[in-house]
Formats: sequence, structure tokens, C-alpha cells
Amino acid sequence: MQKKVSIIVPFHGETEAQLGICLASINNQIGIDFKQVEVVLIGDGGLKVDDKDPFPYLRNLDIKIYEYDVVKGPGFARSMGMFMATGQYFMFIDADDQL
Repeated sequence: MQKKVSIIVPFHGETEAQLGICLASINNQIGIDFKQVEVVLIGDGGLKVDDKDPFPYLRNLDIKIYEYDVVKGPGFARSMGMFMATGQYFMFIDADDQL
């Protein structure tokens, strides 16, 4: 099923705890049909997300994680996120931001 919105989050040096803050700010939005939203995390050659389920407390969110080894910058990560996303619309947020 195609999602309505894909939220693309490039990350490089952020830990899972730091990513969790960003993701929690998305999860805490009111009046959102989360069945229509996916979150696409794009790892830009920095720290890797180690755990297969690193955000168990964010069950509202459909989180997809893609990582590559060579640092190519946030622009490339955003482009990769658009390629991997299934949403009709794209939204971008940096890993150190909050909604």
C-alpha cells in the first residue's frame, strides 16, 4: 500500500538514542493517521544502527532503515531517501531536529 507521506531522515554521526529523540517528536504529533506515514532513515556512512528493532517504543511509526558505507553527504542521503520512499509526498527532517 502506498503511503501518503514519507518523512526522510538522513543521519551520519547520531546514535540510536539521538535518533530516538527525532523519531519521538514525529511519533508525538496529534491528529496524524500513522497508517499513511512512513519514516525513512538513511545512514550516510557514519554510525550504524546496531539493533534489528532499535525503536520498540515507537510502534506507531513505520520505520525503514537504509545504510551505506561511504560518506556522500546529506544531499545524496536525501536523494536516496526519495528513491527508497513509497509516499506520494516527501518531507525532510534532519536527525538532530524535532517537530
